[in-house]
Amino acid sequence: MPILNLELAMTHLAISWINALLFTLEIILAVYYLSHYTAKLSVKCLIYGIMAVDSLLLLTTFTSAWVVLIQDDLQQGYNPRASLWTVPLSTFLLATLAVTQELLLVSRFHALSRAFAITIILLLLIGAHAILSLYSGFYVITQPSLDPNFERFANKASMILAALASLVDTVIPLAVSWQLYKVSLPRERSFRDVLLNAVSCGGIGGLVRLILLVLFFTKSGVFYVLVNIMGRIYVITLLVNLLIGRKTMSTTPPSLHKHFSFTLSELNAGSLARTRLFSSRSSIISRPDRPEKALPPLPLVGGGV
Repeated sequence: MPILNLELAMTHLAISWINALLFTLEIILAVYYLSHYTAKLSVKCLIYGIMAVDSLLLLTTFTSAWVVLIQDDLQQGYNPRASLWTVPLSTFLLATLAVTQELLLVSRFHALSRAFAITIILLLLIGAHAILSLYSGFYVITQPSLDPNFERFANKASMILAALASLVDTVIPLAVSWQLYKVSLPRERSFRDVLLNAVSCGGIGGLVRLILLVLFFTKSGVFYVLVNIMGRIYVITLLVNLLIGRKTMSTTPPSLHKHFSFTLSELNAGSLARTRLFSSRSSIISRPDRPEKALPPLPLVGGGV
């Protein structure tokens, strides 16, 4: 077996194990949420939907690994035509999960900041990311160009997509994190809170996207195998958002909750509750405690001393 094909096979096998572990974490988070909280029908549909989509994406990942490890003749090398159905399907499923997570994070950002111009820019980036992602996946299959060293699929759209995806998945978490930082009190910025905010804002996805961008230009074979791991990260981010939102709502007075016409009010209600709670606290802190001015004494009726 050539060393290069052996490395490709071992890469598929190792990443398949990582995908399986992350999918197990998804199941644990989903079961915990559904068993501990009473969720609306729309939220249940969202959880079941993203789990179903990611299950299919995981199936395509395992199928690709099976094709490379068992079905293909590794002595002859990897044939891109063996992935005629797995690559388009995985591309579509990954784009679906990416758009879902990014839209919900942008909705959270808009609920905190009300910055319409920045929200529109982020939405345009999400649309461009989805379109280029679908185009790139189908282009790789229709016109595969694989060099002898398995360095890169010759596709300019893939290069643009890799850069744009890293931009979207990095800018959105930074925007949401900045808004959460502004509405949190200094004593609430503990390591645990910072870590939870980093996960719920999509920080892990942004970091992995930057790593994927480096791999695309250095080891694109690993990039095309590892990119499907983003599906697990997107779903875990959504589930962590739901859990944090419910925990925040359970510790916030009911008068501070606000329900939206948006399907997932749980995602934004916790953030808005913290914003209003911070505003009320800051208004109290900004006014030093001092006795109220006494009213002048009432005049005595009928005279007297």
